[in-house]
Amino acid sequence: MANRKPDAEPWPSSPRPREQWSIASVATLSVDEEANLKTLTRWADLYQNRSDDFEAVAELTTDPYVTHGGGGTSSERPEEVAPFLIGFRKLSPGYEGQFDDVFVVGDLAARRLSYRYPEPLPNRGSLQSGVAIYRFEDHRIAEYWNIYLPIDQGWD
Repeated sequence: MANRKPDAEPWPSSPRPREQWSIASVATLSVDEEANLKTLTRWADLYQNRSDDFEAVAELTTDPYVTHGGGGTSSERPEEVAPFLIGFRKLSPGYEGQFDDVFVVGDLAARRLSYRYPEPLPNRGSLQSGVAIYRFEDHRIAEYWNIYLPIDQGWD
């Protein structure tokens, strides 16, 4: 979804300016893409914006819900996702997250994200930025991939 110029410095480096991102897009989303975007927006409300409606988490994910990231690949049942979010909230009081950009193409969505923690830990500074990719099945999140910039490095 994003293309780095051949002369870009090796990763990690200064992020590419926004105007250098190359995104395939159309003027309007399909009905399925709109439904996937609605699911992702609701997911953000639960996860990033700290909604307490954890019952909705199971409705937004498939069984199993598969995550891929720096800690490896894991698979959870939908009812196991809400306790993870509750635990994350307890470990990260005052956490704030935001979508910097969201791109939806077919059954995939990508987003640039930023998390801010008011109480940094040794292995987690005050800022974490990255890219998340979601794959949908029947307008539910089936898989999630993430990759992060070095701790305390933002998009600017």
